[in-house]
Amino acid sequence: MGKVLLRQLSLADTDNIVRWRNNPSVKKNLYSQDELKHQQHISYFEKLVKTGKCAQFIIVENGENQRDIGTTFIKNIDHNNHNGEYGIFIGEDSARGKGLAVSATYETLKYGFEELKLHRIYLTVMADNVPAISTYEKVGFIKEGIMRDGFLRYDGYVDIVMMAMLKSGWDNQRT
Repeated sequence: MGKVLLRQLSLADTDNIVRWRNNPSVKKNLYSQDELKHQQHISYFEKLVKTGKCAQFIIVENGENQRDIGTTFIKNIDHNNHNGEYGIFIGEDSARGKGLAVSATYETLKYGFEELKLHRIYLTVMADNVPAISTYEKVGFIKEGIMRDGFLRYDGYVDIVMMAMLKSGWDNQRT
């Protein structure tokens, strides 16, 4: 049995999503630095998740005491070009550093490649988010480029790392 289980996001998860998303240790690595409000998440859910434009899951730590610890998703799903954009955050500070993000990323990629039939799953990440980059590399994402000073965060400009995995890379890891 794996370290995590994924379950479909529901509106009942709104309180956790808002709390996690507004956690300063999460927010510093997100492109939107604004506080997320409940109604904003509900609108997002209705427009993107319910319509299939975003496949989003709650990450459940799998153990003696199962608990919700974060979220993972594939958004901007483009069925014409068979690609989508990956994202994740571990909202519970106590759940970080245990390899749970690696397991959740693996399970989400499996869904993207095997269920959604995507050819390419890509992401962008702030260059100083070293734990996230390490997670992505562990599951097989390849660095494709750097956008120098690509984002103006509260503490100054930060480079953005572009990474992706192709279906062929996914298949090669499985053999």
